[in-house]
Amino acid sequence: MFQCLVDTTGMDRLCFIVQGERYTREDIARRYDCWQAALARAHQVRHHPMCMCKPSGVPMVVAKREDFFVRRFPSRGADHAPDCRSHELVSELAELQADKPSTTLSYQAHRYVTSAVDRVRRDYRKPDPTPAAVKTSTLREILSALWHRAGLCRYAPDRARCGWPRHRSALRFASHQLQLSDAELSPRLALTGEAQLRDFLRQMEQQQSAAREIRFICGPLEMTKLTANDAVLRFRGEQTAFWSQDKSCVNAAQAAFDLATTMARAEVYALIAVYWDRNFRVHDTAFVAVADEGVPIIGNLHAALYGQLIERQIPFFLPKGAMIEPENYPLLSLPKTDKGPLSVVSDADAPHASKAFYPPFVWSIGQPLPVS
Repeated sequence: MFQCLVDTTGMDRLCFIVQGERYTREDIARRYDCWQAALARAHQVRHHPMCMCKPSGVPMVVAKREDFFVRRFPSRGADHAPDCRSHELVSELAELQADKPSTTLSYQAHRYVTSAVDRVRRDYRKPDPTPAAVKTSTLREILSALWHRAGLCRYAPDRARCGWPRHRSALRFASHQLQLSDAELSPRLALTGEAQLRDFLRQMEQQQSAAREIRFICGPLEMTKLTANDAVLRFRGEQTAFWSQDKSCVNAAQAAFDLATTMARAEVYALIAVYWDRNFRVHDTAFVAVADEGVPIIGNLHAALYGQLIERQIPFFLPKGAMIEPENYPLLSLPKTDKGPLSVVSDADAPHASKAFYPPFVWSIGQPLPVS
């Protein structure tokens, strides 16, 4: 039996019991996979959770969108006790779900280079051996996982983050929590403005073997430009230039800069995978326009929404996957509105409406949101 127990000494002790095992809010955060497995079993056998805000209990539903979660029956809110906060617990679990990376991260560890004589043979693109069962993550997926784990995909007035120094601290904390293959991401990631960046780059320059380690650098992008053979990238406040054979990255960076102009004080951040081969070579790039509060600006609709919500200090968060495939997900989720929790979508008939964690609310530019 799956029950929701409320300790009468306060709502902070709300917890779930799943087939005899107790889960508090903290347990769910630490053991999210176990929590999901318990909900999956309850969903499979059609057990209803019981919210014990009343002695007799009030049935709830186990549902599944991206992950399993619990929610109230439609139009049954009045059955709950006046001080029942089970709907707020669902909002908290939604944020946990938004912060959880979508997959185990794995990325090529080395780039193989050769001597100048052998370079003519063009045999230096030897791939890094990776087990076939391991899915290699794109750089965009790593960027998304970093932003979610750092808490930068959600906005709340009491934890607004302003500027790169605060964003950098959150990203460094997140890098210690994320696993890249079988190790922490942190040792392979440098963030601009950190004191150890110079040593990080010097270690790359000193590599002598043909297998050059691929590392990652993230920070505010200052400029990109084209030369005869390469594209050149430079971070704000840093003198080191990074060279890419993929000239299309300049167009991708410009698209991010265009988005950044839609909001005051917005910037463009870049995550690049680099290695050393006579100079710093760019293996791959990922760009994102970021509001001053740290929230990624994915499109013009997001910028218009942020303008309304941040000015009025209304909490919101982006769904997991929105930075990777924005066309397949709601624009954002609002945990607290006049109509209860809602997911904002641009088109009721679009596929992303079915992936809304909350009931979908169709919105267009210029339309007011149901928030007070």
